Amino acid sequence: MTETALLSLPTDSAPPDRFCDLVMKGGITSGVVYPLAIAELAAHYRFKNIGGTSAGAIAAALTAAAEYRRRQGSMDGFERLRRLPDHLGERVGEGSRLRSLFQPAPTTRRLFDVLLSALNRNSTQSRWLGILLGIAGTYAGPAFAGMLAALVLWALASNAIGSLGLLGAVLAMAICALVGIGAGIYRDIVQGVVPNGFGLCRGGPSNDANPAQAGLIDWLHDLLQRTAGRAIGEDPLTFADLWRAEGFPPTWLPPVDGRPGRSINLQMFTTNVTHGRPYHLPLEDETSRLFFKPEELTPYFPAAVVDFLVRKSRPYEAKSSSDPTPSATPAGLLELPFEDLPIVVATRLSLSFPLLVSAVPLWAIDYEPRQPQRTIGRCWFSDGGISSNFPIHLFDGLVPMWPTFGIELGKRGRHRPDEATWLPQKHFQGRGDGWNRFDDKATPLGRLGGFLAGIVSAAQNWNDMTSMRMPGVRDRVVHVLLRDGEGGLNLSMSPDLISTLAGYGAEAGAKLCDKFAGPPAETGCTRGWNEHRWVRLMVASNALRERIAGIAACLRLGHHAEPIGTLVARSKDAPPLDEPAAQVLTQEQVDALLRSIAALEQLEQAFADNATPQPYRAIPSPNLRVRPPL
Repeated sequence: MTETALLSLPTDSAPPDRFCDLVMKGGITSGVVYPLAIAELAAHYRFKNIGGTSAGAIAAALTAAAEYRRRQGSMDGFERLRRLPDHLGERVGEGSRLRSLFQPAPTTRRLFDVLLSALNRNSTQSRWLGILLGIAGTYAGPAFAGMLAALVLWALASNAIGSLGLLGAVLAMAICALVGIGAGIYRDIVQGVVPNGFGLCRGGPSNDANPAQAGLIDWLHDLLQRTAGRAIGEDPLTFADLWRAEGFPPTWLPPVDGRPGRSINLQMFTTNVTHGRPYHLPLEDETSRLFFKPEELTPYFPAAVVDFLVRKSRPYEAKSSSDPTPSATPAGLLELPFEDLPIVVATRLSLSFPLLVSAVPLWAIDYEPRQPQRTIGRCWFSDGGISSNFPIHLFDGLVPMWPTFGIELGKRGRHRPDEATWLPQKHFQGRGDGWNRFDDKATPLGRLGGFLAGIVSAAQNWNDMTSMRMPGVRDRVVHVLLRDGEGGLNLSMSPDLISTLAGYGAEAGAKLCDKFAGPPAETGCTRGWNEHRWVRLMVASNALRERIAGIAACLRLGHHAEPIGTLVARSKDAPPLDEPAAQVLTQEQVDALLRSIAALEQLEQAFADNATPQPYRAIPSPNLRVRPPL
């Protein structure tokens, strides 16, 4: 980004102790809606917890960097975000800067050009036509070579067995042209896409000498550094920098367990395709240790970022008897750092849109072989949106201390064609399902394409779509509704279209601010925020009542089992777990567990004694469950 003097926002009207959380959905180029939405929210709130996936991860990282800059006394970071849509729309080379960020490898150039020929088309037929025309134009060379080979073969065959006729020549040339095109595509996939990390664009440092042609990650690293108030030559912004920023906790919020907590808490998702599950970044699960080889990351990140990673990382070491010995692991592995992980690295892991942007190779312990064959194997990390495209569940407590806003990217409905954004104003609104109206398409091919796309969408987004229907969630998610050709894979959006989408974001941010931070009611608090907290209290109370029911009977169970209290009491004389590292409990630990058991029984009894029905009923009714960390 060209460095120019930035105009500060008029005032930082956000009270120093009013916070919000923000979660943003993935959507490739649809992410241009986010900068102005973030700037609108920043005028009323300080950002505490920020999360996103894919394009939402880029927006989340930039929000965290701008908030980090604000904590140092400057609004320049948010002003830079406000100007970002104009920056992306600037003309660079033959297109916009947005388009220039996606740079294919030389071996994937032809397939990338075919992809571009299919973009920004409004129907299945036109997209297929674009693909066919793109293939015909891009692979004209292999097609011509095939036709030439057919002519030679036809001539040789005619001399050998007599004339085969003109029709035979035309048919042979057509077949060989198709074979040539197929061979060219096969070659580009096998020798291009697969070695390039299973993607067309690696996104790493550009080979172009012109800095205006910087690749996606060079550009993002530059933007993150400047948004945070740092020079390119300084150490990259890390999670530790965000956690230790000034400005949190406020005086009215006592530290939890004597610890102040993370000042700015950024989280995002990536998908480990090798393991078939999402990974939460930064890594906090001790069973999810990741490692890297510096030479494998060099094509993905600027040299300064890779050098910083090497400085902050340690060689692999076994942490338990289950881990492989260092001698059984590949040489040169370093463990990905935890708090010193650069923000740009986590963001890149989240935005690897399948096939368009290359997956990133990291390494993890392979526990499938038995010792001593156990070792460390390579894993491929792709887009976080594969498994969690809109992680609205991030940062949720039973009753919120401040609002957690969500910005969802959806499609413009035919019944409300002029509605660009929508936010439920009352707690009972928004519980209906959205509709994918693929069955209304005009042609059978269009309906089939819509049906198949719907299957993929349902598999990817069912958890997110279900969550958005829940009370206490739906009323804090603003929907940005895009028309066909707006965002998505449209890498060639015009500056005017980029500006239009950015305007949608400004409107979405304004609606959240009006509802949750608008003029206060007679009580001095905003009615929307009061209603939201009331709904969350009712939902939490009802869910706890349902989940706690019967716990006393389970704890005291003596039929074919020992009561839990007996097991706890015996654990001070014998290890409670059958494992080598298990230890007996101290009397203090036993007493603490027995008090916890008694508290659970008392909570169940309290709900039973206080059975007065409340007027609010959550629709749909939520479930409170223990689940793996996400």
